[in-house]
Amino acid sequence: MTPSRPPIALDQGLSLRELVRVSKGAKLELSRAAWQRVRDARGVIERVLESRVPTYGLNTGLGSLKKYVISESQIADFNADIVMAHAVSVSARPLEQNEVRAVMAARVSGLAQGGSGVRTEMVELLVAMLNAGVHPVVHSENASMGESDLAQMAQIGLVLIGKGRAVVWGEELSGKEALERAGLEPLQLKAKEGLGLISSNACTIGVGGLAMRDATQLLDAFDIAAAMSFEGFAANLGTLDPAVLAARPFQGQQRRGAHLRELLSGSALWAAPRSLQDPLSFRCVPQVHGACCDALAYAAGQIEMMLNARTDSPLVVAQDDSIIANGNFESTPLALAFDTIRLALHRVMVMSSQRSNKLLWSDFSGLPTALADQHNARRGMTFNTISRALATIVAKAYSYCLPSSLSYTPQVTEGSDDYASMAPLSLEHLRKLMRLMRSALAIELLYACHAIELRGVVGALSPALERVRAWVMDKAVTLEDNAVLSEFMASIDLEELLELSRTPISAEADVVNSSALEGVVA
Repeated sequence: MTPSRPPIALDQGLSLRELVRVSKGAKLELSRAAWQRVRDARGVIERVLESRVPTYGLNTGLGSLKKYVISESQIADFNADIVMAHAVSVSARPLEQNEVRAVMAARVSGLAQGGSGVRTEMVELLVAMLNAGVHPVVHSENASMGESDLAQMAQIGLVLIGKGRAVVWGEELSGKEALERAGLEPLQLKAKEGLGLISSNACTIGVGGLAMRDATQLLDAFDIAAAMSFEGFAANLGTLDPAVLAARPFQGQQRRGAHLRELLSGSALWAAPRSLQDPLSFRCVPQVHGACCDALAYAAGQIEMMLNARTDSPLVVAQDDSIIANGNFESTPLALAFDTIRLALHRVMVMSSQRSNKLLWSDFSGLPTALADQHNARRGMTFNTISRALATIVAKAYSYCLPSSLSYTPQVTEGSDDYASMAPLSLEHLRKLMRLMRSALAIELLYACHAIELRGVVGALSPALERVRAWVMDKAVTLEDNAVLSEFMASIDLEELLELSRTPISAEADVVNSSALEGVVA
């Protein structure tokens, strides 16, 4: 857990950059204006309760049970029951600690908008748990279709009321023990608070915000891999000419082209390319990576909008002193965002795999077949075997790219829930896709580094690419001994790779363009 940096002050909401910081351990505090919004909304709830008018989620059942009225004496037990009834796990795999922190921060951001009507005590406890390092055990794949992350949020709610499980300072304890360890006390939920906590997409938003950070890092890393392949292939860099890039002024294309030019600064290829025209997997890199960059910017904007939206139903509108049933919790914007990211990243992965194949293909590269010189025939057989693994990886990736927003229409809770975006499913597939992409990235870096060696341009690369080449080759030594590809792929750490590739220019300004997207490159 981190640092001595000042707490993040939540006023109107959180940026994706701030969400990432909280996930890494930064503390959180609410502004006076945010606390006032929470108090104003609670005042509306109290007045409605006094009127005894049947109001969904306050004194009625939920979903298809809305026909039942809850008496005043039952409200506290009913809200605890809301949490316990929805904390259903269908997966044994828990979220990582940083992911749980992002989920909690996302819900605090939503509650701070003042649309929920929960008491300040509940928000205070959530913030105190974050700041004290009390992390509920939340299972990653649960009964969530996308209308709300009911099960995941309920598992956080269990710890608030002293039940469930939580990790404190590396030790898993019961919810009650975890709170005690941090000097905190369980909360007795009151009217609207069970629903106010769980009727939220905070899990999809929080984990999705971190996935945006990972996707952005992956795109940066594939820029690096492409630049390495350009050197290994002795590619024609005309595709990166400023006049070419300016002729099609997509913002992403400009940014990716600038990044590639920066990585290839000083390359001899600017003066003497090997061929007049290269395969499309080389010639169209700034165009394809640029399209992905623009797609990420769109998706980041959608996620950040949901992060700071009032998504409660019923929604408390303090200025009108009213409570309104609505559908703001609906998550189709998230589903479309994650579907878009997957389709965009898949294009990058397919292009990378084609460059990897061309590096092994003598007719295209002008290098020995499978990058095996006369002194090392075994390398060629190993690399050909790895290329088969790459083909399998890319084929598997296709199965994670079908848009989840094309899902079937459910009919649950007596037909009341008859539509769902399946945003959580789209996010789950995105995370699986990105794990496969890391493997494809490692393979392209491996091939490119050996091609550079055979090309005889070691020492003639830009300082950034020379650092990357030496780093990759150091990790690739194990492949010479026992061909343990999985160990090599696992050793390619994205953050370390990106740090090695930094130049004075990229250290000052990010290569991504949208303000929303910049927010995830913390």
